[in-house]
Amino acid sequence: MEPIINSTTSENNTNQLTPIDPLVIDPNVIDPANTYFIVGGVNDDKLGYSVSNAGDINRDGLDDIVIGSPLSDRNDQSNSGKTYVVFGKNNFQQTIDPSTLNVTPDLVINGVGEGDESGHSVSNIGDINGDGIDDLAIGAPLSDINGNNSGAAYIIFGSEESNYFSNPIELSNLDTTQGLTIKGGQSGDHAGWSVSSAGDFNGDDIKDLLIGATSPNDDESGNQGEAYIIFGKKDGFGSTSTLDLSNIGVNDGLKIISNDDDNLGYSVSDAGDINGDNIDDIIVGAPYANDNSGSSFVIYGRKKVESENSLTSNIINVSNLSSSNGFTFNGQSGDKSGFSVSKAGDINGDNIDDIIIGAKDGNPNDKEFAGRAYVVFGKQGGFDSNLTLSNLNGTNGFTINGITPFDNTGSSVSALGDFNGDNVDDIIVGAINATNSSGRGYVIYGSKTGFAPTFELSSFDTSNYDGKKGFIIDGVENSNLGHSVSSAGDVNGDSVNDLIISAPFANSQAGEAYVMFGTGTGTGTGTGNSSSSSEQNPIQRESLDLRGITGLVNVEFVVNREANYNNFVGFYRVTGDNGGIDTNGDGTADILPGQDGYTQAAINGRVSAIALTVNNGGTANFNTTLANGATYVPFIVVNNTINTSNPEAYFTFLGANSDGVDHVRVLGNNTFAFEDIRGGGDNDFNDIVAQVKLTFA
Repeated sequence: MEPIINSTTSENNTNQLTPIDPLVIDPNVIDPANTYFIVGGVNDDKLGYSVSNAGDINRDGLDDIVIGSPLSDRNDQSNSGKTYVVFGKNNFQQTIDPSTLNVTPDLVINGVGEGDESGHSVSNIGDINGDGIDDLAIGAPLSDINGNNSGAAYIIFGSEESNYFSNPIELSNLDTTQGLTIKGGQSGDHAGWSVSSAGDFNGDDIKDLLIGATSPNDDESGNQGEAYIIFGKKDGFGSTSTLDLSNIGVNDGLKIISNDDDNLGYSVSDAGDINGDNIDDIIVGAPYANDNSGSSFVIYGRKKVESENSLTSNIINVSNLSSSNGFTFNGQSGDKSGFSVSKAGDINGDNIDDIIIGAKDGNPNDKEFAGRAYVVFGKQGGFDSNLTLSNLNGTNGFTINGITPFDNTGSSVSALGDFNGDNVDDIIVGAINATNSSGRGYVIYGSKTGFAPTFELSSFDTSNYDGKKGFIIDGVENSNLGHSVSSAGDVNGDSVNDLIISAPFANSQAGEAYVMFGTGTGTGTGTGNSSSSSEQNPIQRESLDLRGITGLVNVEFVVNREANYNNFVGFYRVTGDNGGIDTNGDGTADILPGQDGYTQAAINGRVSAIALTVNNGGTANFNTTLANGATYVPFIVVNNTINTSNPEAYFTFLGANSDGVDHVRVLGNNTFAFEDIRGGGDNDFNDIVAQVKLTFA
């Protein structure tokens, strides 16, 4: 039986959609406006042990996702493993009918032999064979293909042919049209423990593959570990169907080794271009280095044509890195830094790529094994050969501190791209043992205004948190949510990046993976609602979401002003969560933020009874009623009235703002705050402040 795609966890076997806290996304009560589906495993599959964006493997213009299920069985082959691909779709609905979501994955990739655990690691690797279509990699670290537990990695080529994915792909019969088999070098290597794109490491305009092999040691002592880069080929791999990592030539790729027993290759990732030389770099984690403080090694990409920095040897020893070819990040005592590594995109908006390193056993604020993660900012010209992560000071990066002992924050880390639509890249950090092994994912928004030396995740866990820096995704008990996290690319075609997060121990280790849509609003992703009959404060985002309410809603506004400008604040009705406006009453959005005429459509469609104005330094009260079943969002007209042609107006959707800057915030307790100066002014958000009190009939 293949896993099904559904709209709620099978933990309680229910499809009922119930209200959720807007800042804590709980997969047990999925909000359909933000999560499209769950992929659920069967038996003891551990589906979601690894998850990743798959690129656009079928070349339909939409990103796809890939999910590893390493303990799945194939016929009589126990734990051979399976990998599932779900294609992106541009007709995903913002409001989901759970009864329509029982569909199977679009592609199944079957492992080879008993105990191989294919799907232990999965990754999009870009176009590695030069056909213009994205490919993916699958790791099977317990494969016996070249000796006991030698491990293997497999490349699956993408295709735009309609029948290419009509049948399962058998890794045991992978031919040259379907992909490439890469054998571990020798017994015990565990090649494929980790896999990732290497970007274009050698500057030949074709993507490369990065493979971690955690246990190899050529002198058969200890667990030094290795990593391998396999170079992509512009003209494909020809008749080659198999590569052997014990025999990689200089034209095939690189071997990365260490002198120490540190499990090099436990984690691997493309690092983007961290030193600003326009060539992609990589990062390799070794969490057991230096008595478990852990190390992570960044190796600079190099073009073959550059004689002073050429790839003259296909062996790189990280024990001998210098500032010219890379550098080392060393963790703090007991951290296991490098347990997870990833590029972070450009999280601080300086146009240079950054990286993130997970240290799941860190002890921040003397909280044992609470875990931490380190974000290191890229730097034009590179770094010294060694950097101690405890020295991050806010200008060169920052430390993300876990909350509670034994949370293991940093067990997984990933770039998300721009998840919230503010034109700055975001990141996600997993904490698999948070809240009694329920697990958590923390989404942290990027910022061009900088970061403090430490980022305390506990700031997300307060009642007055406004959602501006990110949000929490909470798992259900014993599901270990956050075991694997990744950007999902744009799976629903709305031009905003989405995310995927897994809980492989959910449902008695059957496993589940959750896909959440990016918001594109510059804010948090949650929407809350309530059906209580007493006075409520259900909204803690930049909207009044009354979609789950029955009966009329009584609204009182208490408005204060501290600004010279005579501003006007109103509310208008939107369709869905992307800010679309229905101008003809057919229930679908006719105009979106950023499109011509959006400002006038919002003003024309405003709630006429809500016209919030007040004298400077004064306070005013307004009362009205609102219809249920709709979402209302605020706007501000600066120093003018709504009757003026082309007024200067700002919205909660950054795409609608001519300066691309946030002018509306929620301060807590259903209080909206507005900034009236173009470009953000002094960012005090007290020019107009409107508290909203709702009562339900």
